[in-house]
Amino acid sequence: MDPAGQIGKVTQTRCSYFMCGKSIRNTPGLRTFTFPVNDENRCMTWMINSGNADLLKLDPKKLKKLFICQDHFEKKDIGTRLVPTAVPIKYHFKEGDPVTYKAVDWNYPIPSTSKAGDIYFASPSGSGCTEKVEDSGDRSVLQDIINLPGSDSPERQKLKRKVQELERDLTSTKTVLKRLKVSTQPRRIQTLPPLPRSLVTMQLFHKKKTSFSVEEKHTSLSLYYKSPSTYKFLRANQVVLPSPSTLFRWLKILNYSPGCNRNLFRCLKLKVDTMSRKSRQCILMFDEMTIKQALEYSSAKGKVEGCEDLGKLGRSNRPAKQALVFLVRGLYASWKMPVSFYFGHSTVKAADLLHLLDENLTSLKNTGLNVVAVVCDQGTNNQKLFKLLNVTPDTPYFMLREQKYFALYDVPHLMKNVRNNFINGAFLFDEDKVASFQDVEVTYQIDTSSKTGRALPKLTDTHLHPGPFQKMNVRLAVQLLSHSVSAAIKTAHETGDLKSDTAMDTAYFLEIVDKAFDALNSRNVYTKNPYRCALSENTKKPFKALKEAKSLFTNIVKIMSSGDVKRVPCFDGFVQTINSVEMMYQEQLKQGYKYLLTARLNQDVLENQFSIYRQKGGYSRNPTVRTFQAAFKSNCAMNLMKPSASGNSESCTDESLLQDMLTVDQIRYTEESSDGSDSDSIIDMAQGHAFVLEDCAIMYFAGYLTKKNIQKFSCSQCKNYLSSDVALTETNDILLFYKNYNIDDPCSLTKPTDLMFTVTKLSMQLFAHKFPKLWHKKGISKILVKKITNKIKSGANDWFQCPSQCVPHRQHIIELLVKILIYKNCKDMSNNIKCKIQKKSQKLDVVNSI
Repeated sequence: MDPAGQIGKVTQTRCSYFMCGKSIRNTPGLRTFTFPVNDENRCMTWMINSGNADLLKLDPKKLKKLFICQDHFEKKDIGTRLVPTAVPIKYHFKEGDPVTYKAVDWNYPIPSTSKAGDIYFASPSGSGCTEKVEDSGDRSVLQDIINLPGSDSPERQKLKRKVQELERDLTSTKTVLKRLKVSTQPRRIQTLPPLPRSLVTMQLFHKKKTSFSVEEKHTSLSLYYKSPSTYKFLRANQVVLPSPSTLFRWLKILNYSPGCNRNLFRCLKLKVDTMSRKSRQCILMFDEMTIKQALEYSSAKGKVEGCEDLGKLGRSNRPAKQALVFLVRGLYASWKMPVSFYFGHSTVKAADLLHLLDENLTSLKNTGLNVVAVVCDQGTNNQKLFKLLNVTPDTPYFMLREQKYFALYDVPHLMKNVRNNFINGAFLFDEDKVASFQDVEVTYQIDTSSKTGRALPKLTDTHLHPGPFQKMNVRLAVQLLSHSVSAAIKTAHETGDLKSDTAMDTAYFLEIVDKAFDALNSRNVYTKNPYRCALSENTKKPFKALKEAKSLFTNIVKIMSSGDVKRVPCFDGFVQTINSVEMMYQEQLKQGYKYLLTARLNQDVLENQFSIYRQKGGYSRNPTVRTFQAAFKSNCAMNLMKPSASGNSESCTDESLLQDMLTVDQIRYTEESSDGSDSDSIIDMAQGHAFVLEDCAIMYFAGYLTKKNIQKFSCSQCKNYLSSDVALTETNDILLFYKNYNIDDPCSLTKPTDLMFTVTKLSMQLFAHKFPKLWHKKGISKILVKKITNKIKSGANDWFQCPSQCVPHRQHIIELLVKILIYKNCKDMSNNIKCKIQKKSQKLDVVNSI
């Protein structure tokens, strides 16, 4: 019941107090009040003050129907409503009251008890009768009623004030609870930081088949970038998170248009926030690829695509022919990310390129990445760009917005430029030394005359006479300007096969260029090749190679066909790049980074990116603007989905050791080479032979087979029987000596014994004789191994006269030899077929052009 005492419905005819009998219905203006049944303490107080013991026995439902008239309260307690603290007082009878009871003298104890212990209330004065109250366990309650103080006593007033204070405290507590109920759970979640707030809201309020908010998307991407395995573990344990395919779909629907896209860089920033300080070190590279001219209307974008578009620099009505791509990659972590693209009618001018470079560097800085260097090829516009930035070979860096950036040229492009200039003329260096391309050609002709082993197994006619597309192939340039070619030239000169005054100068030039390329192409901290180790305080030879190359390219000039000398740009490009790498290493060393992988400073990843764009939707060498944008969008989404790498070293796939070892040249299959007989006659093993370079190549190959056998079986007897500790003093050891990178240890390469050399040469000669006839048969390897084994048993009896445990080791050497030679010959035959097809297509192009 309302403790304020609302007026109740009249259901009784009289007041329910014991000493009042006023009629409620028949007394005009009489106000009545119901018992505060909902407030137990207050209701008890009202019943105690009434002096009516029967009220204590009533059920709350019945008590709720009873009423009290206004004569039981003081006037100050009655207003429009009864004051909440009002307490009934004793009733004073007046003349004319319609009650039969008389007032009780409260100064005397009312109850009395019989001998049996029953409780009686005295009847009203003058009646002389008493009313019995049944003892039903209420004796203690009645005793408390009897001992209560009067309404005007100090104790009662004190209790009243205490009750009022408790009621005020209760009211304030109820108000606080009410406010807490109004403040819902999401409102309190707003006080959390962004990431836990969005994570909690996903768990509490996200429903299936409903979209996620932008904040929840960013949180999910951040968690996925940090650890995909943890992300999948949380989803497997019923944590509400969007699936990885959903994340990929979000990234793929971002707006990718020419220029620096704000949404792309926002997603990139989420990924950068999960990276360590070391992983944020990166370089920016840019290059152009040719695209197909085509105009296509996009209804979704409401514009015609295919015209020149340089982002903030605007669009023009000229058709786009080039796509310029900016890509950023980690310097100490294996990650890459294309960040922007532009379409140009031709090569982007240096002035425009400067604005685009500034825009990308500023956007990357805002994401938290630390761009250390800028890499590009040696195009004329890029050279002019560096001039606008005041970059020189001696000062290979520039300042932009108070930030220092090193400027480098792509080393593989520099190698191609050096190769192209080397083919067209000779180089003059150190005032009197000349590097001539004719020395390479003569050595190649001597090597291809061999019927068995070759000192230059990788070189082909394409290396020496590349076509327009072959000139863009870095592999051909690096294999031509290599340590192997230098070693072959030195060997041919020492054996007397090559008679040239410039042979040693040419070999020296190729050696310096090869070492410089190795030092600028390091992919691991330590490798077997000491010049391909990362730049660090513990590696000295890469710095030595860079110093020698810088000295060489500083003073080198090209001798033109007319006899004039000219300083070509690639020489200055090499000097600038070497200076930039050395300075960059010193800067990184000061910042606490102990090594520098120079292979991360080239544009290989960008070239691979172009190949990805061409392969999207079926191979297309020149994609259109529309297909290029679709490929760029898909690739960006894939790169954004990749988590940040924690490794500090790039894992690379080393070239097959079989490719570095010596193999035989392709057998020239002609009808004259076979007389139709199946005899096993082979070339006589006389000492007086025509090609000394060939024997040097066979010696090198035999040493490789010996090394692989020792590594596989670790047999001490085979090691003593097949390898020799004798110094490299014989003529056949010259190639072994020059092929060795470690000059301090000339015997680091395995030198075979005379028996191993004889068996290897015999096997290669028999293979060259049999393979042209049997290459198409099934089980060719087993057939050749069997024939070579039988011939060795008859020609080199000491080979299998060894302990029984070594016989399988010797047989393994023959099987490995046959396997390598089959691989090599198949590759050469395929190259010949490709060359024939290319020649036919060239003739067809000429006919079609007429």
